[in-house]
Amino acid sequence: MASSEQRLALVIGIGAYNRSEVQPLRGATQDARSVADALRQQPGFINGVTFQINLGRRDLMVQLELHTKKLAEAQTSLSFFYFSGTVVDCTHSPHLDG
Repeated sequence: MASSEQRLALVIGIGAYNRSEVQPLRGATQDARSVADALRQQPGFINGVTFQINLGRRDLMVQLELHTKKLAEAQTSLSFFYFSGTVVDCTHSPHLDG
């Protein structure tokens, strides 16, 4: 890695939800915090880690958009995305898409 190259990371943990049918996810925010802290110790990531917890859908989409813009502007060969939480579809059923 060139010394001027910055690595970018977006780390999100969601453990609290606004929907009563989705149970709180214990540990999701702490897991994300641990990942963000570990990345900040790595060369290149020191100032490039964005860490967010308990975002609503709109704010989550904003963070993804901002991260995408940062990637387009940065001279980086590495981006890292970490999400800890539950994905809920429009029928409010928990699921993960592979």
